[in-house]
Amino acid sequence: MTTGQIEDFASVDVFYGRGLVTLGNSIVFEAYLGDDLVASDEDLLSSSGLQHDTLIVRDVQFDTLTLRGEGPEQQGIFLGSIDNVRITPEPSTLSTLLLLSILSLVVGYRHRARQDSSLRPPV
Repeated sequence: MTTGQIEDFASVDVFYGRGLVTLGNSIVFEAYLGDDLVASDEDLLSSSGLQHDTLIVRDVQFDTLTLRGEGPEQQGIFLGSIDNVRITPEPSTLSTLLLLSILSLVVGYRHRARQDSSLRPPV
């Protein structure tokens, strides 16, 4: 899946259950920037019964995502369902600090304006 722009956070919910997985195989969520693999998250299919896992890649820049099965059994197959694919830019620390600085300036200005108006004599 191509994101259409550079992103730095993605997650996907994966559901699978007994009879739908080959134990010992893995689900792999990969992020690429161009042709270079920049991050991945992996879940080993080792449980029976209905399972839910969230795979996440973050804190790296990417423009393409893949979700695939791999492993020694039946050519790495897994059968399941995916839901809630989220691709969002995470706010950087600098952006958060800038937002907090602006907010504190606004609060400080309003506080000072109130103090100035309370010191004026009534007309």
